Amino acid sequence: MTILAEIERAQDGALLARLARATDLSSADARLALSAFCPAIARQLEARVASDAQAYDNLASHLDDGTGGDLLADSDALLSAETAEDGNAILADLYGSRDAAIRAMREMGPRLPEMALLRLAAMAAALVLDAMVRNHARLSLTGAMPAASGGGLLGTIVSSIVRGAVQGAMRQLAPRRRHRRRYTDYFARRRRPTRRRRRRGPSLEDVFAEILGVRHR
Repeated sequence: MTILAEIERAQDGALLARLARATDLSSADARLALSAFCPAIARQLEARVASDAQAYDNLASHLDDGTGGDLLADSDALLSAETAEDGNAILADLYGSRDAAIRAMREMGPRLPEMALLRLAAMAAALVLDAMVRNHARLSLTGAMPAASGGGLLGTIVSSIVRGAVQGAMRQLAPRRRHRRRYTDYFARRRRPTRRRRRRGPSLEDVFAEILGVRHR
């Protein structure tokens, strides 16, 4: 599921409304800003890990640990100073500096008030990583289960069972993700360059395709 779709559905729409109130924007303006910021940040991260083996491994470790993935269910956490700090660290890391990131966001939201832009940019960056953790966990679960073959009633029943099992497993996993490790726990590491390690389960490319709503070429 794309990041924007998840944000719109979170808390039956209440999350987007709260973000709008927190930034003194209308829900429509907050949605428009996030619909631009989140994909842009995700693509920046995708380009970074595609060209940097160490960044690839750091992101893979972040996803494999499974910490995070809870911001959409916890408005207070999303609006917290800790999340803002984490989001700004992500922006600075991906764009070279926070100022450079804000300039890039400003081009996408030229009419946004300054404080609203700053807060939404940081939240968007945190939401990108959060969405990657959540979708990685979801793809890991569905990838481990046999796909329903064929159509008809049997295929529908099996698909429903698989979906129910995945949703139940996701609910069981969610509490363990409450204690989130910080972005800088992974990406502030400075180790010597390394080759990408082989991964089991969904690839980073699969996760990016999921949150961006694109298909592999």
